[in-house]
Amino acid sequence: MTENEMPAGAPEATGEDQVAQEEVARQQLVPPDVARLEQMLAEREADVSTLKQAIADREGRTANLERDLASTVAAYRALVIQTNPGLPGEMVGGDSVEEINRSLAGARALVQRVKEELEAETSRARVPAGAPPRTPPDLSALSPMQKIKYAIGGNR
Repeated sequence: MTENEMPAGAPEATGEDQVAQEEVARQQLVPPDVARLEQMLAEREADVSTLKQAIADREGRTANLERDLASTVAAYRALVIQTNPGLPGEMVGGDSVEEINRSLAGARALVQRVKEELEAETSRARVPAGAPPRTPPDLSALSPMQKIKYAIGGNR
């Protein structure tokens, strides 16, 4: 007898009986390995769903941490600029503490080099303040006669 055939004189199946009969027929047609595989597939799909949710949670946390890191690095940069007033703030930059430290070292080296060059230029062009001191003329090269004339004011 097939599924669709009903014995003559048998009472007609109700909705619940029909569902139960279909389930029994399906179990008889489906080998046990397929049922086990379907169950394993359902478990794996649940695992995948759990992992996707965990990934979404981690991505949200990562975004928060990146935002916190960016604000911390910006605060560090502001502190470095504040504690080094002799350096131009535009020269100190970067997206991480290491980059800020490298740019700080470069800015310090540049400022130091400029100071040294300015000091060297200043020392080369140094002019004594005021008039030069007055010194008596050097009379060592004069003859005795010239020295006498110079002394009595004859040859100035």
